[in-house]
Amino acid sequence: MLVNLIGNAVKFTEQGEVRVRAGLESDTEGQSLYRFEVIDTGVGLSEEQIANVFDAFQQADGSTTRKYGGTGLGLTIARKLCHVMGGELGVESRVGKGSVFWFTVCLDRDEQDRDDGRLQDFSGRRALIVDSNQAAAESVRMYCSHYGLETQRSTASDFNVLDELYLTSQSDRPYDLLLLRQDLPAVGGMTLARMVRAAPELADLRIVLLVPLGYPRLKELDKDEQIDALVTKPLHGSALAEGIAEALGQGKEQQVASPEEQQGSLAGARILLVEDNLTNQEVAVSMLLGFGCRVVPVNSGAEALQAWQNGAFDLVLMDVLMADMDGIETTRQLRKAEQESGGHTPVVALTASIEKETRDQCRQAGMNE
Repeated sequence: MLVNLIGNAVKFTEQGEVRVRAGLESDTEGQSLYRFEVIDTGVGLSEEQIANVFDAFQQADGSTTRKYGGTGLGLTIARKLCHVMGGELGVESRVGKGSVFWFTVCLDRDEQDRDDGRLQDFSGRRALIVDSNQAAAESVRMYCSHYGLETQRSTASDFNVLDELYLTSQSDRPYDLLLLRQDLPAVGGMTLARMVRAAPELADLRIVLLVPLGYPRLKELDKDEQIDALVTKPLHGSALAEGIAEALGQGKEQQVASPEEQQGSLAGARILLVEDNLTNQEVAVSMLLGFGCRVVPVNSGAEALQAWQNGAFDLVLMDVLMADMDGIETTRQLRKAEQESGGHTPVVALTASIEKETRDQCRQAGMNE
């Protein structure tokens, strides 16, 4: 349900941001009711569109499918799942002002004590958050407060953060930690980190760099001596806590899996990823990079055929349902080209469909199981 709502929000939000919130609505003996909200600054919906948006095979208007793709089934399925789980799904929206899609689910509470003693405690420590996005900075702040870390978000422009750090370093409560976003608008996070390292007055300041998962220079940044720890985004609370602990010298020695254990047999494989949903594409790219693969992502069947003709791939991951030319037709054309040029590239279908007809069509087009 969250994947569907977040995917829609990203698809229809060309400017601004998408936020996800979750909270406890009510708590009874043995069960808890949770409310999830996906908030965007996208195109929004009219009252007439809201009335039909949960109907099967309905889109916001006639141009939606042509521009954005999709079948109009996602929200229908999500609403049915909510009902099965004892909740509801709804929307609040205005044209041009964005939307809030929300749903509730009733979940059985696990009474087992989950406190395994690993909760970090950074009480007495102070951190400065440098992030140009207020919502992202607030997310970092909430995680930090859970671990007792006192935080302040910098309101200075990127280039003036140093002045703020200098001033605080002379006070009786200097910052212990700098939580630094890599993709700052004016100056990159690593550039700012190097400026901090060049200042003798800030020698004791520890730096944690926050980097988007899938960033092309991720491994290079992770080894950079200018920073004390690297944490990937989207943030996970325990990962952020481990990064802070590492930077402050409070972390435990961690067992690192061997490259073979981390990557299996996919290390070094060159994979063509064909996926027109950008959210799904980012998730798939991140997972494949984690296995040590080399990934070339494309957004359509036409781009896939061109990329395949221009490079050798060990595997093609093919989205079946795409807006212009679907994955089945793309695979047919790829197989036809192979008959003329020779060779064979495995093609694996990516689809949410469990219908036998879809599976048969995939096989007939030449896709692998």
